[in-house]
Order: sequence, then structure tokens, then C-alpha cells
Amino acid sequence: QPLSSTCGKLTECAVLQHESWTVLSQASGTFGFRASPMSVAAAAAPVVIAYEELADPNHNLDAALKEAFGRNGLGLVLVSEVPGLQRMRDLLLPVATQLAELPPDVLQSLEDPASSYSFGWSCGREQLADGHPDTLKGSYYANPCNDNPAAGDESLSARHPAYFRPNMWPSSQQEGGIQGGSLPQLEPAFKALGTCIVNVGLMLAHHIDKFLQGHKALSQVEVLSAARAHKARLLHYKAPPVISGTDEINLKPCVLGQPLDHHNGWCGWHTDHSSITGLTSAMYMKGGQDVACPDPNCGLWVKNMAGVIVKIAIPPTHLAFQVGEALQVHSGGLLRATPHYVRAATGGAGVVRNTFAVFLQPDPTCPMLAPPGTNQASVAVGQWKAPTGAPGEPVQDFGQFSALTFETYYKQDVQAPDVIARIGTLTTHEAVGAVF
Repeated sequence: QPLSSTCGKLTECAVLQHESWTVLSQASGTFGFRASPMSVAAAAAPVVIAYEELADPNHNLDAALKEAFGRNGLGLVLVSEVPGLQRMRDLLLPVATQLAELPPDVLQSLEDPASSYSFGWSCGREQLADGHPDTLKGSYYANPCNDNPAAGDESLSARHPAYFRPNMWPSSQQEGGIQGGSLPQLEPAFKALGTCIVNVGLMLAHHIDKFLQGHKALSQVEVLSAARAHKARLLHYKAPPVISGTDEINLKPCVLGQPLDHHNGWCGWHTDHSSITGLTSAMYMKGGQDVACPDPNCGLWVKNMAGVIVKIAIPPTHLAFQVGEALQVHSGGLLRATPHYVRAATGGAGVVRNTFAVFLQPDPTCPMLAPPGTNQASVAVGQWKAPTGAPGEPVQDFGQFSALTFETYYKQDVQAPDVIARIGTLTTHEAVGAVF
């Protein structure tokens, strides 16, 4: 039932059967799993919070946050009627297709290997669960709030290149002599929408702080307001390849933890290692024109706290926000990172999908401190290192936490690295009962 006239739940969602995962053992960062069948009868739809309520620092949103992030929640909340959002979205998302269609030499000039391709253009640099390079998705990364977050501190950029390298824009690269690569509309549209999502995300962080009051969790407003390295990602999902002369792809069932077919998903199961991730509604395009989604089952799916896989529909006037692993650590496991997956379309040959995500994340030097009394098991994020209490022991910071995340992702020698590496979102969420 709706929580109020302006804070309720969308009524349409899809549910898939899947297998839930149980942790068997934990030693030296290596984890084992046992799958057990779970029948799904129903699932909650996303909680919707009105922008005007979110923007009011005195409004009590505890009930909505409990509904969204509690034991039966999706780990995701929608914010409705964000001022100017749809216009900003409509200006930026079509540019993703134009960007992806730039000449190969121009796209190569927009890559930044020094940042591990975390700034500028990236395509085919990530691996799917079956070991194939992910060539169906192109990304453009930039800091939406600051073109040069290191502010000339070369040592900071050298220590944390994935966070403190300068932004790269096609228009500025073209001025340097590269022809055919100017997209002057990208930079202002990217920054406008990215800054908007950061600002709305900080409003949400304020209410999360109030929600966690009494648990001595690190203040998300303080952490994220001080952060200089928020990252935005403009995503272009290419049209899935045609199989056997038709526009249909035989997709395997969407089963959490199972290896993905090379053509099964636009983006495999994973959780974000940021604190909060903001997402726009996707735009589907064909021949440069906005078109209807060709497949009701394609797009964003999440696994909720009860183990149910749910299809998420984000209206164009809404933003979605989900929890990342840094917030899972800072809350002591009371809030859990949201496993999510982008399913490719069947039908609709030539249809591409564009969207935009903003990762609100701590500075690399921010300590990854959980509330007092929290242990490794309750936080349940494999790459987080709980303090032992030894005198002079260094505290893990977000930069070290991120490095372990990337290392685990790229070196995990299993069939589904993006699932198994992220132990924190695949447990049974025992710690959640402490607050919910």
C-alpha cells in the first residue's frame, strides 16, 4: 500500500524465479556458496519519494527508507518530479549514441589508460563472466562537478589515478588537432545532469543519516559533501547482434549467480562499490530517434533483500538511487548494496539503450570505518578489512578498498566473478534485523 499520496510504490514490476545463495565458508577472502531453490510469489515495487519531501531536511522519511532498504525492500528508491530532470535527460542521453559513432581513432584518443579507463571513453575493457570482452557496452566517464579534482596536485593524481585524473571532452581534444571528434554539447549536458543527481543524492544522504541515527554510523552527508571524486558514467548499450538471420536472441533465464551467456546481458550481475548510485530512466533509440522499449523484459533488474529478482521501470521524470558497498560498510551492514543486472533485448533489431549513472563516493583517503562493535561477518563485504584493534594498525581507506574491489573483479578465477566476488550482497542479510 502507498506510504502517502506522494510517497508510494509503483504498481508494475516483473519477477523471476532464481536461486538464493548461502555462505558456506570464509577463509582468507575466499568464499564458498550453496544454491537452494526459492519460489517467488510476489515482490514489492519501488518506493517513490516526492522531490519536495526529499528536499525538506525536516521531513521524516524513515518509513519510506525502511520500506526501500529494509528486510523486504529492493535496496532502491525512486525520487519523483525532480525539477528540470526530463529536459536534462533528453539533452544528454541521445549524445551517447553520437559519441559511440565517432571514428575509431577519435574514440581511441578519448581513452585514458593511466586511469584504468576510468576517465573518458571505455569499450571492451571489461570482461563478461564467460571471459569475453564486453564489447556490447560503451561508457564515457567524467567527474560531473570538477574538471580537475586534483587541483594541480600531481602526487594525488599519481596515487589515485582512477579518481583524480582530469576530465576529457571531445571538443577540447578536437582543438588539439583531432578532426571529426567535436561534440560540444556533451560537456554541458553531462555536467548539468550529473550535478543535479549529485545534489539530489546529497539530500537523500541527509535522510539516510537521520534514519541511521543512534547506530553511530559515519555521516554520509559529511563523507559525500567533502568528496572531490564523484564519478558519472554515460552508457551506450549497443544493439545485440543478430542471430541466425533474425533479430531474435535466445536469452537464457535471468538466474542470479549463473554464468551469463555472451549475448545474455548488456551488463552482468554486480554491486557498485560507491556509497550511493543515482540512475536515470533509460532511452531506447534506433536510427537516431527515440523509440519505445522493444522488450518488456529488457533493462534493469535488481535482487531485493528477500532474494527476489525484480524488473525496475524508472519513469523519465524520476531518478533511482541504490546502495553501494561503501555505504554498506559505513552503516555496519545495516544498509546493503543492491545487486543489479541489465538484461539485453530480444526483438527490435538495431535498437540501442542509453542511460546515465552517477556514483557518489568517498574520497580515496576516507577511512572505511564501520560503527563501533561491527565485525567482518555483520558488514559482509569481502574486500573490507575489519580493524583488529592492534596498536598502530592502519585503517583501510576507500582507495585501498576500491583497489581490492577492482583486483577481485579482474582476477577472480570463477565462472561468475561479478557475482561471487561481492559476498556482501549475496548473503542472507542477517545483520539487517538489528535495525529493521
